Amino acid sequence: MAKKSNTLSNFAIESAFGLSSGRMFNHHSGEPIKVQLKGLLGTQSQFTKDEKKIEQSMNKPNPQKVEIAMLDQNEDTLRVTFTWKIIRDIERMNITMSSVPEMYTILRQLHEAYKEQNGYQVLAERYAAQIVKGEPLFRNRYGLGIGVTVKSSLGREYHFDNRQPGNDFEAFVEDVKRGLEGEIVVFDIDMTSKIGKGQQVFPSQEMEMNSGKNAVSRVLDKDLQGNAMMHPWKLGNAIRTIDTWYPEYDQHGFAIAVEPYGANIRRFTAFRTGSASYYSRQKEVLQYLDSGKKQGVVEILDGKPIDEIRDIHYFMAMLCRGGVLGTEGKNQ
Repeated sequence: MAKKSNTLSNFAIESAFGLSSGRMFNHHSGEPIKVQLKGLLGTQSQFTKDEKKIEQSMNKPNPQKVEIAMLDQNEDTLRVTFTWKIIRDIERMNITMSSVPEMYTILRQLHEAYKEQNGYQVLAERYAAQIVKGEPLFRNRYGLGIGVTVKSSLGREYHFDNRQPGNDFEAFVEDVKRGLEGEIVVFDIDMTSKIGKGQQVFPSQEMEMNSGKNAVSRVLDKDLQGNAMMHPWKLGNAIRTIDTWYPEYDQHGFAIAVEPYGANIRRFTAFRTGSASYYSRQKEVLQYLDSGKKQGVVEILDGKPIDEIRDIHYFMAMLCRGGVLGTEGKNQ
């Protein structure tokens, strides 16, 4: 049993999710959408209190090179396809830890206790809802209508229109839950968004480090043939934007991605600091190791429903997210 181990100095767990890149097509013709390089002549519009500088800037051109992607002129609907694999087999997952070897047993027992009390149903409903609503489309989902088709490796196919769960939702949730509980499940996902003929679409944007004179100021994700793509990390982020358990949810009213500190780069805010962070939840589990109880994780519950454990759904969603989740410094 661990001795006063309230931190994990070396802990990493493999993500339960595997996402492919998203491929972008003109829906009716089936042709891939090409990324194009455009030259623009913009204005210099940064803020200044100096009126003379404003006048001077108007006399200076601001040439730019940017990449864009657009539907064909006779196409009004975007199609995005990708695959989502769930593999949550604790026995086969790649888990690294050094400071608390017993953590593997704790994770396995916690997984079984959570599964026994149908906890994965809560996560499955939220993940599935993100797919049904077309959230992985990000900016591309704003239009006149969304359609989603999901083919499951378990032999079923589901159809959803305009972000409505419909009759297939419960069966889809069941397939997602089976993946979270230990089966390997792969979903082929096909999303369409009607946005208007010839409209601009939004692939993922690459981080461009070259800031030279002739640099392209906006670089989009694409394959070797120049076909527009979406990053798998972006798709995964959309699927796990299910955290409404963070302390200020009632104030803000929006879900955030499941992250150790609840980081939201769009709002430059961490919504889970201090005692609300993943590491505080992890510490509570490790404190249980120090408590002297050897019967197993189920005894944490002491006959209570599993959702009475503080932030248990967030904690389990973090384990599904995976990553390097160790802490710095020596054990306390």
